[in-house]
Amino acid sequence: MRILLTNDDGIHSHGLISLYKVLSMEHDCVVIAPERENSAIGHAITLSRPLRVRKINAKNFKGYAVSGTPADCVKIGLMALLRKKPDIVISGINVGLNVGANLIYSGTVSAAVEASIAGISAISVSQKLQKNMDFETSGNIINGLLESLKKVLRSQKILLNVNVPSREIKGLKITHQARSVSRESIEKRIDPRGVAYYWLKGFLVSPDNDGYSDESAVSKGYVSITPLHFDMTDYEVMKKLKNIDKLIRDV
Repeated sequence: MRILLTNDDGIHSHGLISLYKVLSMEHDCVVIAPERENSAIGHAITLSRPLRVRKINAKNFKGYAVSGTPADCVKIGLMALLRKKPDIVISGINVGLNVGANLIYSGTVSAAVEASIAGISAISVSQKLQKNMDFETSGNIINGLLESLKKVLRSQKILLNVNVPSREIKGLKITHQARSVSRESIEKRIDPRGVAYYWLKGFLVSPDNDGYSDESAVSKGYVSITPLHFDMTDYEVMKKLKNIDKLIRDV
């Protein structure tokens, strides 16, 4: 299988290198990733400056470092750098979970979404933050998932968001995105020159009690697999507004 690997933690991230190490044993992998960290950059693309690309010949892998965002990496990979279209794009392994509302901000998830927009199957994969992170288990999980999805990938395009817990794994669960909300605050500090600067702080609070959300699954020791799509239409509200055109005419 031809695989394009990317991430938002930067091309020298241990998570990306570990994923390459596992998948390249059985698959044809190419790395196209940001030259520096792009965490929480969302689906940004670069329009105001040219994109620079450098070939990387590191000890553990070969690839391309791009002076842009994760979404840029997928775009330039598909349109300029790769001779053949990949069978799948895999983004990660991200340092820290991407569950609930974090999906909106995540560069890791956005790279996978960009591939899906281009008509290519994609997986974003993240691992819970902890000390001395070992990404080999997450890499093996993705490798096993690819094997299980062979038939599906031949017949349709899929977009999955995978989150791996830090503790002993109990199994896998198909989940929905948690309906979490972000509790945020701004901490004001003063630098040595007396100038104010600010740090954004926050954490997710999830109202889900059904046990089937990505956040809930990971907290209980399960790998969360969430099918995604980029259609942001709220169909329930759409039904309620079906007569809006008549109401507007009557105003």
